[in-house]
Amino acid sequence: MINVRHLQVFRAIMQMGTVSGASRVLNVSQPALTKSLQILEGRLGVTLFERIKGRLQPTPDSQTLMPEVEKLFGVLRTVEHLADEIKN
Repeated sequence: MINVRHLQVFRAIMQMGTVSGASRVLNVSQPALTKSLQILEGRLGVTLFERIKGRLQPTPDSQTLMPEVEKLFGVLRTVEHLADEIKN
């Protein structure tokens, strides 16, 4: 099963454009993010980023996946808001 944390790492890298930017946003080390991304790619069986001239470039597969990941995080926000309403 896919781990939501791994998807969060993928999403942060896509949004920030770099692993270092994503590591600052998520407050996690770059090696930990790289490992998480490798695990996600292994689970999905696709390459999400290519290294071109030392920079990560999203693959077409990652571009296809990103809208669905955004939908997932939208649903998670909805669940959090609903849980807050129930609690209050």
